[in-house]
Amino acid sequence: MKQDFEQISRVSGFMYHNGGLYFKEISENEYEFKATIKDTHLNKREITHGGFICSLIDAGAGTAVHRATNQKSCVTVSLDIKFIAPSRKDDELIGSVQILKKTRSMVFVNCNLKKKDQLIASATGVWKVIKKNMIGILGGMGTQAGLDFCNKIAVLNRGKQDQQYPKFILFNKSDTPKRPENLKKYFNVLNELVKGCRLLQKNKCKFIVMPCNTAHYWFNDLQRKIKVPIISMPKEVFLHTKKTCKQNCKIGLLATEATINTKIYHNYLSRNFEMVTPTKNLQKRCVNKAIQLVKSGKVKEAEKIISPAVRYLLKIRCKKIILGCTEIPIAIFAYKSFKKAKKSKIFIDPNLLLANVCMRKYKRIKI
Repeated sequence: MKQDFEQISRVSGFMYHNGGLYFKEISENEYEFKATIKDTHLNKREITHGGFICSLIDAGAGTAVHRATNQKSCVTVSLDIKFIAPSRKDDELIGSVQILKKTRSMVFVNCNLKKKDQLIASATGVWKVIKKNMIGILGGMGTQAGLDFCNKIAVLNRGKQDQQYPKFILFNKSDTPKRPENLKKYFNVLNELVKGCRLLQKNKCKFIVMPCNTAHYWFNDLQRKIKVPIISMPKEVFLHTKKTCKQNCKIGLLATEATINTKIYHNYLSRNFEMVTPTKNLQKRCVNKAIQLVKSGKVKEAEKIISPAVRYLLKIRCKKIILGCTEIPIAIFAYKSFKKAKKSKIFIDPNLLLANVCMRKYKRIKI
């Protein structure tokens, strides 16, 4: 298993900006790392700063723990370092890490840092293995909405290694009854949403998202029946709008008639803002038709059809326009005449906002 040293500080970060770290695997429980001392690592007495020695051991031993646990995320619980001898500029320091004990949640290590054959520092440490969150995505309402959400998660993590992408389960529950047609048959939809969420809950998902605006009409009753938290899309849109807009300003809403009639967004925003929707004529002639065209794959036609509805909301000076249906952003952002409006960030894409909130929640590590 012995191999050559490899540079592992390839991405901008703490060790990358501190000269980088070279690492190699000796055996299943033995690892080595090395670094060369530079001017920036020295203190006023021109010997290696103790803080850098600590950081070097923490990074090297932490990488060993990460490898020894099959790439699982780990955090340092304790690190006891004894400084034995000094080192200076251009010295090559090599650390030897031995995994003493592994449990399901803890790893115990010993580390010796040497300059040639001289011991510079020794350390013992304990690392905690973190059980990563699993995101549950209840999709199928429609299928494109779920895939669009997954794509946005991927875009937010672009440039990372495969192992750094979030873990998630997409349940494409396409047999969920149509939401607009079943508003009066409330429990038909609720029961199917509960089944979908329970499957995600059973598969250890820490929280659930529903990339469908209209489905949030059933949100409160659904959350009461599910133990894990469900992130509310309308609530997150409200919190975002509250931070970025002055109170009582006009907020436009482009959505299905079902979303508008059930007041999914109005219930959150109408107390703080003046909610505005297109006229009935524009709703039927532009918004409804554009949604259907996008679902049919006719995006170019959709961008032209929805244009008057957008211009109406801009003309009456809406500070933000909520794109309250997953198909609408596809039409809006394809319409090149709205380039200036996009730059002003006037549009709120709830699916993109939900993806951002989802990633922030996912990254909150609980030890």
